[in-house]
Amino acid sequence: MTIVTAMVIIAVNSNLILSLGMVGALSIVRFRTPIKDPTDLIFLFWSAAAGIVIGAGFYVLAIIGSIVIGLVLFVFAKSASFETPYLMVVQCEDTGSEQSVYEKLKQRVKRST
Repeated sequence: MTIVTAMVIIAVNSNLILSLGMVGALSIVRFRTPIKDPTDLIFLFWSAAAGIVIGAGFYVLAIIGSIVIGLVLFVFAKSASFETPYLMVVQCEDTGSEQSVYEKLKQRVKRST
């Protein structure tokens, strides 16, 4: 997100009129559905910023910024490992059966509480 913001700031740093126009353009953007994944928000902001930077005529900045942002997102997507947590509820009659279920669970899963 900081790279996308830096790309926008570099583009508006040179011209006051461009910066006022960009504030107006970014204030128009409104999301009707809530964004659940932060990565989706980065893609939306990236596309809006790239369009504004290209519209301002900073083609080299848009190309270099998009390449850098794409590489960073690719590295983060490959290095992130998400484990989906599951909840298992077991009702047992006594402590012995609870221990038996717990031992079988420990053999099958990586981590449990």
